[in-house]
Amino acid sequence: MDYFVAGDCSFWGWHVLCEKQGKVNEAYKKLQDGWLDNGDKVPPAEFAKIAQEYSECPSGKKGGDLGWHGYHIILCEGRKN
Repeated sequence: MDYFVAGDCSFWGWHVLCEKQGKVNEAYKKLQDGWLDNGDKVPPAEFAKIAQEYSECPSGKKGGDLGWHGYHIILCEGRKN
């Protein structure tokens, strides 16, 4: 398990959570083709559409919105370096 310290700050979090790698790849490809390949930021409304379409987390219904987070440790399991 990898640990990441988010720092002494607050941030708003969004995510797209998928169990199957193929679904993750499809969602990421949409983000790449629309914005990331051009070096652009993904507009929040567009990210929300992709999260609603692909995310399997209950937050997907809210566009992947996780709300505000403060200082804490984020745990990521299965992360490849």
